[in-house]
Amino acid sequence: MMETVVAQKSAASAEAVLNKPEELSYSEQMTKAILPNRYLGGETFLDIGCGQSTALARLLVCRGGGYTPCDIHLPTLEELQKKLVNERLNTKDLDPWLVEDISCLSFEDKSFDFSHVRQVIAHIHSSKVDEAVSEAFRVVRRGAYFLEMDWSDVVPCFEASSYFSEFIAEVRSFAGNHGIDLNFGRKLNAAVHRVLESQASRILIFESQRMAGNYSKEYIEVCKSMIHISGKTRDLETKSRFEDFAEQFGKHPVVSRPPKMYSVIAERFKSATS
Repeated sequence: MMETVVAQKSAASAEAVLNKPEELSYSEQMTKAILPNRYLGGETFLDIGCGQSTALARLLVCRGGGYTPCDIHLPTLEELQKKLVNERLNTKDLDPWLVEDISCLSFEDKSFDFSHVRQVIAHIHSSKVDEAVSEAFRVVRRGAYFLEMDWSDVVPCFEASSYFSEFIAEVRSFAGNHGIDLNFGRKLNAAVHRVLESQASRILIFESQRMAGNYSKEYIEVCKSMIHISGKTRDLETKSRFEDFAEQFGKHPVVSRPPKMYSVIAERFKSATS
């Protein structure tokens, strides 16, 4: 049995925090806007594919929650540990050496209250998507939170510098070469339903289509990510191109329609055994 709830069509609460003076990416702001109202009150979270962001840890620690990060890359975990120490966000639940593959997590069933999977599944092979969704739900007692982006409608508004179109083309090419599905956001809801349709769960759907505007800061962050990946693979030509794009966005901001965000929360019914 499954109940589907379209909880928020335009993510107005996420828009409300967009202009707050905090150094959060928009996806981090979505997490902050959606989760506290329902789930942040001392619960334990597994942050799957945590990356180097301390945003979730900050949300949890200030509310007495438990934070456990895991990632497939050990250097990423080491960098995150340094940031957590610098920000005094260490918790008793923190283990900096949890190198994990989302498609085959080592944790026992229902080890955490929630799992947090933000912009991770788009980076794995399509053959492992169902396994990843299933694993994120298997290890939780209450629910799993997924967030992905959709770049299919990213276009410049008005007359834009040619570098923006070149940037989008380069991002799409880079993603294709590295097995990243830039449009997975629009497939997220279907993937979660497909995997969890036989389980007792409620599905909450959050969709955010932002207004056109200057999102150069976000595109610069995308450039930094591409620079980091191409640097590790020693693709110096691609690294140089994204360095040039980042410089262009800094000098010549572009008004565009930004990527759309999709969030899905899969909850266990309270009647389910814990």
